[in-house]
Amino acid sequence: MKKITFSTMIIMLLMIIMTHDSLCQKQNNHWYFGNKAAIDFVTDPPNELKNSKMIAIEGCSSISDSTGELLFYTNGVTIWNSLHEIMNEGSGLLGQLSAVQTGLSIQQPNNPHRYYVFSLPEVERGSNTCYYSVVDMRGDQGLGTVTEKNTILLNTTTEKITCARHENGIDYWIILHDKQNTYYSFLLDKNGISKTPIESNGQLYFNTSTWDCSGYMKTSIDSKKIAISKRGVGPQSWVELVNFDNKTGIVNSPTTIVFPSLTYGIEFSPNGQYMYVSCGTSSSVSSLYQVDIRQHGIDNKLPSTLLYETDLLWYGALQIAINKKIYLAINESQYLGVINNPDGEGQQCDFVEKGLFLEHGRSYLGLPTIDQTLFFIKPTVKDCDNSKGRQTTLPNSYYKVNSIFPDLGGV
Repeated sequence: MKKITFSTMIIMLLMIIMTHDSLCQKQNNHWYFGNKAAIDFVTDPPNELKNSKMIAIEGCSSISDSTGELLFYTNGVTIWNSLHEIMNEGSGLLGQLSAVQTGLSIQQPNNPHRYYVFSLPEVERGSNTCYYSVVDMRGDQGLGTVTEKNTILLNTTTEKITCARHENGIDYWIILHDKQNTYYSFLLDKNGISKTPIESNGQLYFNTSTWDCSGYMKTSIDSKKIAISKRGVGPQSWVELVNFDNKTGIVNSPTTIVFPSLTYGIEFSPNGQYMYVSCGTSSSVSSLYQVDIRQHGIDNKLPSTLLYETDLLWYGALQIAINKKIYLAINESQYLGVINNPDGEGQQCDFVEKGLFLEHGRSYLGLPTIDQTLFFIKPTVKDCDNSKGRQTTLPNSYYKVNSIFPDLGGV
């Protein structure tokens, strides 16, 4: 057996990263959102699709298989299959159309056919319950069937939900927040979802107004940080940034960042150095901020930069995509905003307000709530000559790649 040198292993890894389009997970290839809007990321920029049957004012989700083929999409009330028909037993979910992050859909670990769909309430209507339903993609000749519907997960939730990858790289944490200051982390593994969450506290309380329960909660793609919007009623609002221990499910080191207008969308840059926050309402100036979070946990004063503002449009959700760009929902618009280089500092991030034209659909406030941990892996390369005992950990890679090395023959 021929030995592969350390330098050759590095070259092989770089080849894998450079060919990420053919190797990375593609479960997030399709986005369905807004007023029958849909795009796919087979190309960059993404293609617009004309087949959506869904209206989603805010929360929504769509999921594809590992090859990028659409499985289903949902607004937390109805699930549509890949033929754009209502899935078998896929109506009557107890989410609400104006719940901010309703619809999150996650594949159960070690079960390629089984998906959990989480439905959230619109707190302004007096509801505080998060439900989950289960989709089995073996049903209805591969189009999917809802086999369990509207099972209560938490009775004290807001309109926020996110997921993080467990430290083991297989299981998930499903994370909710209540109207006080408590984060609830539910473990999702091969046995299903835990009924007993891990509870830990932040600083901000969400009980001063039902508007506090609006706005997003997001996880960084490495599952190490969580940010949550406390929207309030104005003139200012807040984002809380915490560290997340993805081994235990506990948050720590909360830091509060104050904004001069009502926060809504949140997203992290691929390299984890910056956080983006959108602000605005139907009757106020909308704005987009970049926050430098490199000193989080060391310095509580994290600098923010105003990137753009307008009094003509209403900014909504922010969502990272497989092409490393961040997209901004603009309410009742034919356009999505695009942050083309989110790893860039300040104006180098290259934000374009009219970044992607939607000819057939319209954006509302929401974009799909997805499992963006699929975009992350921290590769470790070991020299094949074990006598050297040499190992290196490479920088965090945005793309999750399969453990496939090309056959280089006698290299």
